[in-house]
Formats: sequence, C-alpha cells, structure tokens
Amino acid sequence: MYQQLDEELQAILSNEPNPLKRMTATVSKVRSALQNLKEYLSKHPFATDTEEIHFFKNIKPKFYAKQIYHIELYKIEDAKPYGTVETIREYYEEELNIIRRFFRQNQFLYEYYRNEMVELDNLYFKRTATIQNILLPEVPELHPEFSTSCDYLFSKFIAYELLQTYLVKAINRIDPANITLPDTKEEQLPLKWTGEQVNLIELIYGIYYTGQLNHGNVEVKDIIEVIETIFQVKLKSPYHTFGNIRRRKCISPTAYLDKMREAILQRIEEDLEYKPNRGIALRNKPE
Repeated sequence: MYQQLDEELQAILSNEPNPLKRMTATVSKVRSALQNLKEYLSKHPFATDTEEIHFFKNIKPKFYAKQIYHIELYKIEDAKPYGTVETIREYYEEELNIIRRFFRQNQFLYEYYRNEMVELDNLYFKRTATIQNILLPEVPELHPEFSTSCDYLFSKFIAYELLQTYLVKAINRIDPANITLPDTKEEQLPLKWTGEQVNLIELIYGIYYTGQLNHGNVEVKDIIEVIETIFQVKLKSPYHTFGNIRRRKCISPTAYLDKMREAILQRIEEDLEYKPNRGIALRNKPE
C-alpha cells in the first residue's frame, strides 16, 4: 500500500505544475491511503503486542508523514517572499531554524526516534497505554483505535527531516556560493554512468524500496538527483521508465539486479577456487 501511494504521489509531483492543486491532490491521496490502512487494520487485528508496536512506530508514521510534509511544503513555498537572492535565502534559513527548534523542543523523543530505541515502546506505541509525562507534547485529537501516544510525533519527525533536506537543497539552488562543484573538466568527478539508463533506474528503485538511505525516509526524486550528480548523467523520464520495468513480460522486472547478483556469485565462486588472475575474465566478459 505504501509503494502504491508513493508511486501515485510521484506521478502527481511530476505532472501537476500548480502548487495548490499539487498539494490538494497529494494530501487527498494520503488521506485515502490512511483510510484504507485503517480499514485493513479493522479486518486484520494485531496478533501480538510486537505487531501493534511495529505498526504504530514504523508503518503508520511513514504514511502520515507524507500528509504533514506536503502541507508544510506548500505553506513554506506559498509564504516565500519576493525579493533578492539574499532575502529568499534568509527566509529559507529561518524556516530551517524553525525545524531545528522543533527538534530541540522534543529532544528526548527525537533522540529516541533517531537512535531507534525500544525501551519505552510499550508506552509510546500501544493504544491501551496511558502516559502522564511532561516530555510528551500536545498532539491533535486522533482516532483512539488508530492512534498511540507517539505515532503522530514520529510522523512529524519524518516529515520535518524531509523538509529540512528540501530547504537545504533550495538554499543551494538559489545561492551557488554554497555549492561545491568542480570548476573545470579536469576536476570533474571521475565516474560516469555509461550503461543503459534503465539499469540505473532499476538500481535506484532497488535502493529506495529497501530503505537503504536515511532509514527509508527519503524521496525517490532525491535519490535520483544524487545519483545523477555522482554518475554525471541526466535520467530521462525515470518514473515512466520504472512503470515500463514493472510491466516487463518476457524477462524479470529486476533483470539488471539479477545480472549483478549472477556476477557477484560468479566472482565468489572464482575466489573460492583460488584461480590466478580470476578477475580478468570477468571484467572482459562480453555483454
């Protein structure tokens, strides 16, 4: 369900240029997904406390964070002042300070979230738990069967980290002095992607769907931008290409990752056999 939601949100972000319509559409999708999640939960009750804790600590916050993120992002961009680069940069920096202040105000729970602590999970992520704790901030009135003491706050941590990343990148875009880039051709990054773009896109989605970056709290578009910079490539229609990957009929949807797996297994087998010059044949192997 989360994968489907994320793909729908990426499609909206790619195709809707109007900020208000984009925010309205994304929030509508998230709310619909949360409703589906709630209905699923009512039909499939938790078998153990561990399942309940995992759901409210790790699963629901990823969904709800999308709603918080897109609403707050719209507010930030809608209130952005007209003016010089310096004026806009100061505005973004002030928004960054607001996010950092929020993290400081909730320092104990933010550290609990960041360090993946578990000692208080029975209090924070079970619906029957009642907490009298000054460390817990005020949260919106939420559905008692679909909420716990801290799942909203964890959602907000995820969303605000995404906003923090967005603001840093926005500052870099409007103020090139903050960006460290090679100035000459000789100083450019030595790595350049020379393979098929579909293979790189498959790799990007493999990284994304296995949650390897920022504990899974990162957008596909952010991974794409980083990969494009590292490998000096401009990916054409990555979301459309991934849709084609999913519809592959004759070959595996993960053809490139399968090929990587085979190459690694071959190298391991050769290593175990202690063959001299064992890497040469593999490197020179034709496509």
